[in-house]
This record gives sequence, C-alpha cells and structure tokens, in this order.
Amino acid sequence: MILADEKRYTVHVAQLPMKDGWRKAYLILDDGLPAVHINKAILPDKDYQRTPSSSQYNLCRYLNYLNDRSIEYTDATMEDIYSFLKTSARYYSWSQQTVNRYINVIGKLYETLSVLGYTLDSSLYSPMKGCKPISAGSRREEPDTKIWSLKRLFRTRVNRSWDSYTKWYTPEQINALCEELPLVHRIIFLMTVYFGYRSSTALSIVLPQLNLRTRKVTPTYSKTQKVHTSVMPDDLVEMIRSYMENERSMNKGSGSKYLFINKQGNRMQYHSYNAALKRAAEKVREKHPELELDNVHTHAGRSTFAAALRSFQLEKRRLGEKTFADEDFCALMDWKDLSSLSHYDKATRIQDSYDIFATFQDDLQNVLKENETNYTGAGND
Repeated sequence: MILADEKRYTVHVAQLPMKDGWRKAYLILDDGLPAVHINKAILPDKDYQRTPSSSQYNLCRYLNYLNDRSIEYTDATMEDIYSFLKTSARYYSWSQQTVNRYINVIGKLYETLSVLGYTLDSSLYSPMKGCKPISAGSRREEPDTKIWSLKRLFRTRVNRSWDSYTKWYTPEQINALCEELPLVHRIIFLMTVYFGYRSSTALSIVLPQLNLRTRKVTPTYSKTQKVHTSVMPDDLVEMIRSYMENERSMNKGSGSKYLFINKQGNRMQYHSYNAALKRAAEKVREKHPELELDNVHTHAGRSTFAAALRSFQLEKRRLGEKTFADEDFCALMDWKDLSSLSHYDKATRIQDSYDIFATFQDDLQNVLKENETNYTGAGND
C-alpha cells in the first residue's frame, strides 16, 4: 500500500486569506488542485490548522485506496469503506483507536457531502449487516449517514485474529519475499527462518560475535536470557559480506558494534524491519497471488524454523534414526517448557516446511549438533 503523497490525492501547505491576515493551512489536493469539498469536511472555515493533523493524511489514504480501484469517493458504498478499513487494519495492525479515527474522518466527509447536496450511495444511510446503529443518545444529533456504526462492527474484530494470517512460510513464499526485501532486511528475515531467531534476537547481533570465516554467529540477547551459537549457510554468509562491504560501510556510524544499523548509524529497530517485511509481502501478493501470502508478522519466520525442525526430527524418529531430544529442541528454540512443542505436532503445520533446509542440507547435521551444544550465558545489551 503506497502512502498518500505518492498518489492522486496529496497533502500540501497553503497560505489562505483570513480576517486577521494570511494563515497557513494544510490542504488536500486532487491531482495538484485543491479538493474544495473534501477540505471543507476536515477544515471548517473558522478553524484552519497551522499544522497538519492526522485527518488529512488518513483521508488521503482512504481516497487513494478508492482511486487505485477506479472508485470515485462520491460513488463509494458502505462495503467499499468497510473493505478499506479491514484491509488497512490488517496490513498496518491498527488499534481500535486508530480504526475509530479513520471512521470519524470518513464519516465527516460524507456528512459534509450529504449536506452539500451530493447524491450518495443508498448503502451509506443504513448500517451494514452485523452493525447496530448508534443510539441517538450517543451523539447530540443522529447523523445522516450510518458510517459511524462501523465502530460497532470493528469493536469486536480489530483486536482479535483476522480471518487468515501466515503462520509459517512455504519455500516459494520465502523465495518471493527475499526477492522483494532490501538486502539488510532480507538477512534478518533469513536469520529468523534459518535459526528460529526472534527479530529482537537478530537485531542484537554485534560484530565481535560474528565470524564469517567459521560461519558462526552468537546473538547477545534472547527472551529467556540464554543464547546459542548458530552455523550460517554459505548463501547467508555471502549476503552478510555484501551488506557489510557495500551498504553498512556507507552509513554514518559504521563503527557501531551492532551488525544491523540504519543510515544514521544507530542500531536498527524492530519497527524498521517489521515495516519492510509488510511492504515486501504486499508486493508479493500483487505479483504472486497464487502463493496466498496472507497477513504476515515477524514471528512467522521463527515458526517456520520450528515447524521444519520438528518435521525433520519426527521423520528421523519414523525411520528409527538417532536424532535430538525434545528437551534439546526446546532449549534451541529458547522455550521455557515442552508445552510450546505441541503446537508443531499437527501435520498441517509441518508438511510444507521441510524443504526450506535444502540450501544447506549438507550442513544440517553439523548445524543441529552445534546448535544443541553451544550455549552461553547472555548479558544485557
């Protein structure tokens, strides 16, 4: 999903004549021209804002969503509004408060258009199925449209799991995401897949704990204050080497002890990686809808590793071959007890994951052996 300032509707600053002189206001433009009635909805004549509020940008995102689907905002239906809210809430992990802000500004837009005499779709004047209308006592006047009633529908959904999300990745999804991720974020992503790291663990890696010659890396942080050494596959080693030589060295503060830094030379933060992963997933959904890559979250890489490793372990047991114990599995995954292991015993959770180890199958036994035995105490960052 592209931000508003790259689309048809944009936010720009303007100087407007007022009774007390010229004043600065932030206006929404439609292809470079002021969208008069849209601005009237969010900027009453008596209250032009000197600084941009979220209303302008929120409304731009909604308007551009419709425009991308060849829908004029004056023709939008209640279903169109709901689709925007649901899609965006899933993609951006919105809170109930954020959803309400969008409903407020969208509702205000259509209230204004209704007052101005626009002919709007009839669905805007009746609640969607499953929405209870807002009682008259909750507002000083009953609104003409029923857009505000969407709050009742989202109140029961926004903080619960959405219809579908990616629990773990298939090999094809992993490859597609890697093609879209910038190099530094691709490395972090593959660390979550290859080693089962939490993203916070990957981001804690410092240069003294990274050895590209031996292909070993030891993070400095884990949730339970235990860390272990991982053996990296060759392709990941080459990516890290390329990142360090061609990207990291060009950033300010390249002398930082942390492996992953931003352009300002500071340690990379979780939100940066999370945003990059979601942008990549959006591109994959557009280019490869057949991959059915649903709502993604950073933990799915770790879950993929656990599912693949459990599949490997159970296959060895089926063949009567020696393999690692469940206790070793839990220690490797940094789990507190064996109860977490039960989540990966369902066939639907493990069948598609085994092949992700193909890129370093020859080293798998060594990886497992070293990861089982190389544990160290962890200090704080």
